Amino acid sequence: MPSRELTKEVLSGGRVRFSLHREGPLSEDDLASELTAVVIAADSALDKVSGRLLPGRRTEEIATSLFLTEPDASGISHLGGIECAAEQASEVAALAEGKGYRVSRDV
Repeated sequence: MPSRELTKEVLSGGRVRFSLHREGPLSEDDLASELTAVVIAADSALDKVSGRLLPGRRTEEIATSLFLTEPDASGISHLGGIECAAEQASEVAALAEGKGYRVSRDV
């Protein structure tokens, strides 16, 4: 089971990444299922129940991401996070906390 803790990291170009801490074996499927609910809640263009794009709406630049790290004990060499624009970071953090994540905002 992936960790329920996210750490905020400011990236170049005005982007922010909330990285999921690695605890135990992770898979791409685990990461996607853990983070997708936060992205759906944060993006006003997505239906909150189905996650589908609402007609006539354009998705915001909030997305899950996978990025390479050192392999863990199971040989998995990617880790997940949520990337968003800096102005969306507070909302993404609040939504993640509402879904049971601990969010470290001091990085």
